[in-house]
Amino acid sequence: MTFKIYAQRAAWGSSIEFQLGSLGGQTGSDLSIATGLAMEPLPSDQCFPCRPLFTLAPTEAQDLMDQLWQCGLRPSEGSGSAGSLAATERHLEDMRKLAMHHCLRDRPEAV
Repeated sequence: MTFKIYAQRAAWGSSIEFQLGSLGGQTGSDLSIATGLAMEPLPSDQCFPCRPLFTLAPTEAQDLMDQLWQCGLRPSEGSGSAGSLAATERHLEDMRKLAMHHCLRDRPEAV
């Protein structure tokens, strides 16, 4: 069964709307959509549910992450973000230019 999750900004307000569908059945092309989410009380002798609500393949999870990015959501913390990397690369290029300028200034014969 292949899941497809759609995330989009709500037309009104600041919430994110989700739709969940799946392809499966005998032919592999039967479309089903989730129409709700039910909560059940957890027995007191059970620490956690045995089954996950659903699982996603890595490509499906990446697609969801990309959609959330398009909705304007970013990681709360993350040293590996694209913006952070780009800023670091610019800083390193500036440092190289300064080092080269300093090197050439102190050694005119190298010019």
